[in-house]
Amino acid sequence: MKHLRKFNEDVSQDDYEDLKEFCELSFAYLLDDDKYHLNVFLRRPNEGVFIQIYTSMKDSMQWNDISNHFIPFLILLERKYNIDKPPIKVDPFCEPNQRIRIMVKGKKAMYFSVDDIIDEKFSLKGKIFEISIFVGSKK
Repeated sequence: MKHLRKFNEDVSQDDYEDLKEFCELSFAYLLDDDKYHLNVFLRRPNEGVFIQIYTSMKDSMQWNDISNHFIPFLILLERKYNIDKPPIKVDPFCEPNQRIRIMVKGKKAMYFSVDDIIDEKFSLKGKIFEISIFVGSKK
């Protein structure tokens, strides 16, 4: 058992750099608008990579503003990487298949499955100020 590793333990620096570049290229059009921001960073050891697309509270976004960029990004991301459930420290009540966290102004965090986002099988009322994804190793 001591030789078993967590599935996201092996996110190398090269994998991280590739993922960061992929995110920056995927959201280049949005990032040209100063209201959108992107964070891609390694979480603590053995916790994978955290991707965050966000705005300030006053510049929050509508799903329709970003869906044409986010959905193709998510499809490619899922093909190349393991998309992880948020760590229990983030939200212990998140369902096992819910991988995408969306923060809406004035509401608590909402979680959605990758398929729900890709197929747009969800309803959001209000303005989004953050979308987060936890990513593990390459497939």
